[in-house]
Parts: sequence; C-alpha cells; structure tokens
Amino acid sequence: FCQSSKWLAMNVLSISPKKVICEEQEHPLHELLDKHGFEVYPIPFRNVFEFGGSLHCATWDI
Repeated sequence: FCQSSKWLAMNVLSISPKKVICEEQEHPLHELLDKHGFEVYPIPFRNVFEFGGSLHCATWDI
C-alpha cells in the first residue's frame, strides 16, 4: 500500500531556473517540462515514493 499522492511525480528537484531532475518513469511530465523549455535529467527514484516523498523532499534536512 502506497500512501503517496498521485501528484507526487510533480515533486521534482530544480537545479537551475530551467534544469530539473525528475523520476525517470514520469514520461508525460518530462514531455510537458521539455515543451516549456526545461532541460530534464531523469533518474531512477520510484522506490522512494513509498516513504511519502520524492526528489525535492528527499533533499531536505532531517
């Protein structure tokens, strides 16, 4: 049972104004961001979703 939101894929990590890191399987999001001029860097991060966060949230201090 995954307690994560279906919108979790939108949780990306911005590394500059037009560069973002996204979960590698979120192809529709990659296409949308690319369409709006973003450079997308996909990485494997799917199994972390089960803990209730994604790329942006995973960079916060504990």
